[in-house]
Amino acid sequence: SIQWLVHSYWVAVTYLEGVVILSTIPGRYFGGWLTKMSCPKTSMFAEIFLFILVNTTAFLSMSNPAQVSLDYSFGILWVVLLGWFYQQQQQTESAIFSMINPPGQDAALAGFYICCNQTIGWLPPLALTTMSEQEISLSYAGIQLNIYPVSALIYYRCMSPRDAVKKNKMMDGGDAHNSSSSNNPQQYSG
Repeated sequence: SIQWLVHSYWVAVTYLEGVVILSTIPGRYFGGWLTKMSCPKTSMFAEIFLFILVNTTAFLSMSNPAQVSLDYSFGILWVVLLGWFYQQQQQTESAIFSMINPPGQDAALAGFYICCNQTIGWLPPLALTTMSEQEISLSYAGIQLNIYPVSALIYYRCMSPRDAVKKNKMMDGGDAHNSSSSNNPQQYSG
């Protein structure tokens, strides 16, 4: 009887892992499509905004353990958004980073970018765990995770990437730093 229980548990876990992996695919393709149709900044804004919306809705609506179907529904939405995020991280973040990176300062800003990713990445899980250990409602603990994407939206709003010509060349695989339009400082006013 215990062997059957362990076996059924591992079957369920394997099934859920498959659902998680397959659910990242639509987000990845949609994120790539939106980035090509608009610009990296718009795609990043949309992904972050939808993540905040799904996160807030999920943590406000899941108030008791009996709502298992909601858990799975929001879980799939989160995983689709994570697929979009990882597409962003591999393609869009690099494009945005190269658009805001002044020529000649690549190494310094790349080091700062990596440092921020490594040192600040532990902060949201730490805050969630601390609030959970202090027996603060999981709804509030989950909603506080929106502080980080909201701050990202504010920073992206303040950022003015270079002109649309550079964006199009980057999406087409061209070298935007060597284009003739990148030498005109009046085009970068945002």
